[in-house]
Amino acid sequence: MKTVLSFFCVIFFMIACSKKDSNPQSQNPMVTVPSDPDTLSTGWTKVGSIPVAETITDIFFTDQTNGYLTTDNGIYRSMDAGSNWSKINEDAGFINIAAYGSNACFVNSTDNVYVTMDHGASIQKINKPHSPNTYNFQDCFYTSSTNCYLQSGLYFFNSINAGLTFDSLYLFPSTGAGGTPASIYFINDLNGWVSRDSKIFNTTDGGNSWNIQKTLSNLTGPVSFYTNSDGFIGDYGQISKTINGGASWEPLSNFGELITDIQFLNSSTGYCCGGTHIYKTEDGGTTWSSVVSLGAKTVIEIHFLDEHHGWACGAYGYVLRFNL
Repeated sequence: MKTVLSFFCVIFFMIACSKKDSNPQSQNPMVTVPSDPDTLSTGWTKVGSIPVAETITDIFFTDQTNGYLTTDNGIYRSMDAGSNWSKINEDAGFINIAAYGSNACFVNSTDNVYVTMDHGASIQKINKPHSPNTYNFQDCFYTSSTNCYLQSGLYFFNSINAGLTFDSLYLFPSTGAGGTPASIYFINDLNGWVSRDSKIFNTTDGGNSWNIQKTLSNLTGPVSFYTNSDGFIGDYGQISKTINGGASWEPLSNFGELITDIQFLNSSTGYCCGGTHIYKTEDGGTTWSSVVSLGAKTVIEIHFLDEHHGWACGAYGYVLRFNL
């Protein structure tokens, strides 16, 4: 994928956690997976059988058994830790997932939001939150089984009934170039961060007000916090760390390739993915080592429950599971 899709991957990943459906694979069912060999460290295995013509845009597990993934052509559900997947929705344009227990919210780039309350046994398209402009929904995040946040090109929304209905909380001053994509991360109901419009915004009142903390060189970047004070941001290939809630940031490693997702499990252990690699740190981001290399197959998202259970996904229908 380094050749034909290299330019696409840059554009695709510039929107990091909100992946628009512009992948040439989805328009060509006769896709051949690159033959470049995979290098997987101990604990990592390839699982599932998602069609190679589908690019997986997000993956999320609520426990060691139940999980979801979205593609440019629908939603899949697994009830056996990712070994097998069943398609539960065939709409196009899904880009992000948030889940908590039996509840999950699926964001669709065609201005739709879908919700399940029963581990994906049934899915409903919810009524759109009130907005005078194009919705351009981009990301969502649960802080509890009932409290869910949703971001669009202009607005920030909140649901207190697990995603059945949303109310607008905040109107951002700019959508950037056509509404640059947003990434959401909350540590609890009140404290959260949004990466959008080439900036990091922070809220301490549940999304009712926001202040700018950092300007990014990238359009948007993945954010991960493990306490109210300690967190990380990916800004293109640069990972930076804060120990004061985002008031200041210290640049750490630079990978030279676009970081598309990042997740820290505690003060020491964290993962990020960029290009064809998944990297791991065990010293709080000071040093990183490659634990997955997919040759010419790009990694898009990672999701970990803990230090022993994780998943990753990407182009060509790739799903990886970490179990150690």
